[in-house]
Amino acid sequence: MENELTEKRLHTEEIFYGTVLHVQRDTISLPNEKNGIREVIRHVGAVCIAPLTSDGKLVVERQFRYPIEQVITEIPAGKLNYAGEDRLSAAQRELKEETGYTAERWTDMGLYYPAPAYSDEKITMYLAEGLHPGERHLDEDEFLEVEEISLEELVSQVADGTITDGKTQVAVLKVAELLRRRAEGEVSRSADPSLSDPAASDTPASSESLPEEEPASFNIISVEEETAEPGTSDQSPAEPAEDQGFTAKARRRISIDKAKKIFTRSLIAGIIIMVVGGALNIPIIALPGLLLLIFGVAVDLICCRCPHCGKYLNKRSSARECPYCGQYLRPDGSKG
Repeated sequence: MENELTEKRLHTEEIFYGTVLHVQRDTISLPNEKNGIREVIRHVGAVCIAPLTSDGKLVVERQFRYPIEQVITEIPAGKLNYAGEDRLSAAQRELKEETGYTAERWTDMGLYYPAPAYSDEKITMYLAEGLHPGERHLDEDEFLEVEEISLEELVSQVADGTITDGKTQVAVLKVAELLRRRAEGEVSRSADPSLSDPAASDTPASSESLPEEEPASFNIISVEEETAEPGTSDQSPAEPAEDQGFTAKARRRISIDKAKKIFTRSLIAGIIIMVVGGALNIPIIALPGLLLLIFGVAVDLICCRCPHCGKYLNKRSSARECPYCGQYLRPDGSKG
């Protein structure tokens, strides 16, 4: 049935490349075999957090949103720093930076697509519990006020339209439903698929699998292993399944970056050897220098520099994001 509804991309035309958004116009094949046009906003992805205090309040923020020219109430959120970044680590970072809080327990409440009609932005929603206050670290262009509001009041504000932010509406209702199930015994606190943050407590709670009676409709993903605060673990966190292919390409392009360094060294060494060989009138010495020059130029032909972070990439790559900084590249990978 899904195959009968699938649209396939035939051609992509770039429209705009920005710091946050990448807009493209795609020519597609429709299910009736006719062609159509889709204008799409590509986004690196984001996370949002519902921080729940011990007395049943959620930590929320009020900030001015320029596109709608309004101050609105939202839960803490932020975009990933790069494609494929571990989403829990990103959530822990954003909560600390925006509110100062760290959390002992993290529950993955599933995915939220804020605008699937024209954007691929994907937001992972988390419930954070066992909060500990700390110092905020806001960005230079970030201005917001933090306050605590009872969950009941927030549910009421969602219902009467006071809260208009989509991710906040969904997260508030999900938290309310999860707490209701806990109260009625459908989900025990110890059986929640929570993710422990060792940085927030000396005795972090271990996560457990979903109980069999947990209804499948509540989309919470169980993660068995403990996850450390960003930068505290020597082992890289597991990446989502949908990013595995891109990650493999990123690893291959790391060798391209090394090859680019070889190009630079080869170029310098080649020039020096050719100059020495010419000065001594010994052609055999100049030959290796010439070969190094040719090798360096050949490497240069398959490499390009990301204009955002300066790293070297493979021009023939089909990946749309830079594996180092996560910013979008042009279709040929040569410029962003």
